[in-house]
Amino acid sequence: MSEHAKNAVLKIDVFLAVPGTQLGQLSLQADEPLAVLLHAVAELLGSSSGVSGLRLLHKGASLTREAHKSLTAAGLSDGSAVEVIRHTSVLAASASLDGTARLWNTKSGACELVLHGHVAAVTCVAVSPDSETVATSSHDFLVKLWSTQSGACLRDLVGHEGHVLSVSFSADGAWLVSTSSDAMALLWTVSSAPREVLLAGHRDVVTHASFDPAGMAVATASRDRTARLWRDGHEALRLTHGGEVRSVAWSLDSSMLLTACSDLSAKVWSCCDGNCLLNFLGHTGALTCALFSPDDRLVLTASEDRTVRFWDLSGNQIKRFEVAEPVCSADFSPDGLLFITAGGDNAAIREVDSLRCVLELKGHQGPICSAAFSQDRKG
Repeated sequence: MSEHAKNAVLKIDVFLAVPGTQLGQLSLQADEPLAVLLHAVAELLGSSSGVSGLRLLHKGASLTREAHKSLTAAGLSDGSAVEVIRHTSVLAASASLDGTARLWNTKSGACELVLHGHVAAVTCVAVSPDSETVATSSHDFLVKLWSTQSGACLRDLVGHEGHVLSVSFSADGAWLVSTSSDAMALLWTVSSAPREVLLAGHRDVVTHASFDPAGMAVATASRDRTARLWRDGHEALRLTHGGEVRSVAWSLDSSMLLTACSDLSAKVWSCCDGNCLLNFLGHTGALTCALFSPDDRLVLTASEDRTVRFWDLSGNQIKRFEVAEPVCSADFSPDGLLFITAGGDNAAIREVDSLRCVLELKGHQGPICSAAFSQDRKG
């Protein structure tokens, strides 16, 4: 870079990614590192916590992970616009074989509530979209709904005839889906008078289920080597795998399904015709879960090989890290800046960009099976 180019002053327009309002304009030298831009944006925001929780985007690409690069090396020029995503604290929940679930403040790390009531291992936990209700599943054959304000059990959902393995809310919070070792998935209304809808057809344990973002369909995963898509209570699509299917997740626009399988692969499927669009290969142990990031730009996979890996939507592995015990559950924060993992005696929250652990959730007296964020963006 010539001396003239180094000394050039770039005017950078700064916008909030949501709702898109302009914060201001910054004037910085072209050869200054992105870290200077990040700190200047923090000052614009009046952020008391500095750059922590801030993420910068330029033309959809993250700048935060390249803080050492100069502005021009990162592709910025005079008149460029950057978008700011600011992480706010959200509720996190965890479930354990110790028979309890716990609710956590992700800012302080404090355990705010311990949910007692199940008489066997708690296998999964989910937080409603409005953060008012938590659902838990257990080996005691029950699903329970809890108040996040008081920790009181609001009601028991009785219907399964085996260990209940997973629970998940619909996007509007009106419905809940649960899966069980009885080879069934049940849909429940989350009202004072719950009504159950049976999704029958799997020939073995149903390991996981999730609603599509529009709330019009449900996908289920099973040990029978299939994932299935259901509409109006009827099977609409069947996806055959080479092993036990451990998890299923939807893309933001509901056009794709992501499955994690014991055959060492995660796959992306078309929800229209059932074609396999992408196969993520590289793990050396059975996969335990896979999920899209909130903006569909990344895929996270976890495996019994004790690694967690991130991939782009071209199938390229971007980064990975090793854990002491296999991760069996993971979730992204609603802004996509953080992710939470659970497995063995560990549950932790990390930054997506740096993989730095920002919080460990300590307090359970047994292995942790599940961890999740609330998806309430207001925190």
